[in-house]
Formats: sequence, structure tokens, C-alpha cells
Amino acid sequence: MMDTQAQSRQARRRGLGQRAALAALLAVAVSPAADANTTRVIVDGFYYDIGSEFTNSPPTSTTPSNRYAPWFGSGDTAGAFAIAAFDAGVGTESTVRFAYGKSGTTNNAEAARPNVDGSGGIEAYYAGINGSAVFAYVDGAPVVVPEIDGAALAQGALAIAGVGLWFAGRGRAGHARGDTRMGASLSAAPVH
Repeated sequence: MMDTQAQSRQARRRGLGQRAALAALLAVAVSPAADANTTRVIVDGFYYDIGSEFTNSPPTSTTPSNRYAPWFGSGDTAGAFAIAAFDAGVGTESTVRFAYGKSGTTNNAEAARPNVDGSGGIEAYYAGINGSAVFAYVDGAPVVVPEIDGAALAQGALAIAGVGLWFAGRGRAGHARGDTRMGASLSAAPVH
């Protein structure tokens, strides 16, 4: 039969485990999820889920929907998306084009590659095509990238440090009392 202290410790462990599981579940539930066939990139403070498909008619809508192109109408914006996507791995195996307009039957598009001058980094380049190719699209609405408040980050660090100090003091107090049971101390002192 368990003594009262052992039952209390077991209940606390169970409660901590349940709270940790709930926290993990909430973190997954509130984080924006990307489709398995897309890659998440950040452009101008927003998350976008970039996908690609082989087609001869890339998206021309800038309105958030299923498979749209927020870069449509601007070669510079298409280049920024191409660089962000390339940096995240989209288009590193084969060229992925970000169509921003049409000239006759040619889809004007930007793609990205490592800088050709050997200076490192990534550059956008014109990659227009007449016919079918792999074109990028965005799947779903953009999501604002949360800003980190420096003051809140500092407060959080202090709180975590305080908890760490509390645990360290608790372990030393246990050793001072001669309590060397498993879990009574967080130090590496040998058990007698």
C-alpha cells in the first residue's frame, strides 16, 4: 500500500503530464497548418503556403482562394516570392515559375536560382514560357507572422530562470535534509 507522500507525488506527476499533453494539443490546434503538398514561406510579414503544378494556365487571381497568385501583376513581387520559395526548397530540383502576367501566349514569370556570379545567395530571373511548365500557386489565405514583443520575451526568460532556480534550491534543500530518493533532487549527487 502506498503512503500518502507517494500518492501525492504520483498525482502531481499525472497532473503535470496531463497539463503538458493539453499544452501540446493547444499548440498544434492554434498553429496554422500547411497542406502536405505545399511549402510555408514568409514574404512581407505573412506566411504563404506555396504549391506548384504542371499546367499551361497558371493562376491569375490575387484574391485569397484555392490556388491563387498574390504576385500576379508585379514582376518584382513574383521575384520576391520566387526567392523566398527557393530558399525554402521550392524549385531547387526543377524550375518553378511564378507567373505575373501574359504577353500573347507567353506566361511572363519569375523563377529563382543561386546567384550566377558566384557571390552566394539567391537571385530571381525572368523565366517566361510559352506552353506548359511547373507554375507556383498559393493555397489558402495568408497568415500574419506574429511579432515577438521584446519586453514579453524578457519577462518570459526571467520567469523560466526563476523556476529553474526554484528547482535547483529544492534539490539542494533535499540533500541538506539527507533526502536522496529518486526525484527528490535534480543534482547529480550519488544515491546512498
